[in-house]
Amino acid sequence: MPVAHVGAPVTVRVHRDRVRIWRDAACLADHPRAPEGARRRVIDPAHFTPLFPQKRRAQAMRYRELLLGLGGRAPAFLGELSRRQRDRLREELLAVYARHERYGPAALLAAMARADDAGTYNAAALALLLAAPVPAPVAPPPVPFVGLPSQAEVDRLLSSYEAWVHVDVALPAGPPEAATARPGALYIEGSDR
Repeated sequence: MPVAHVGAPVTVRVHRDRVRIWRDAACLADHPRAPEGARRRVIDPAHFTPLFPQKRRAQAMRYRELLLGLGGRAPAFLGELSRRQRDRLREELLAVYARHERYGPAALLAAMARADDAGTYNAAALALLLAAPVPAPVAPPPVPFVGLPSQAEVDRLLSSYEAWVHVDVALPAGPPEAATARPGALYIEGSDR
């Protein structure tokens, strides 16, 4: 909920996939609902924007918490970023969060994984990785099969097999003696019923 409305009476409507917070007729917040049993808070950093000028570290920590929630390789990348860029941590986290806003979580996670693989932990490296076009996967070359006929030589119409098939009469299920035992009886091999 936006900090300007903390302490005010609100109405919270919990829907199957959303949570909406209302004050009078104004919708203050509309969040996706956390999955059942997730036991986690859903936070919109924009609600804290009025506090950020007075609490500069809070902004960086709020963004860091949101980025850690992405999962995947984000915790490893952010842990190393925090350790290696301790003196510039606030600026680095703000820059990483800006990349999240610009490129989205999937692209950011992929860039974090590539940066982590390369051992590079800073926002500038992420910016380069995100700006660079991702190479398309190259299809492997076709495997040459020597001495095999072409597909056109192998393909035939199903009607060409009809000369080999001859159906007299439909046979009853099971061995011949089962058909004379009882009409309509089901024969199960290995049973004496």
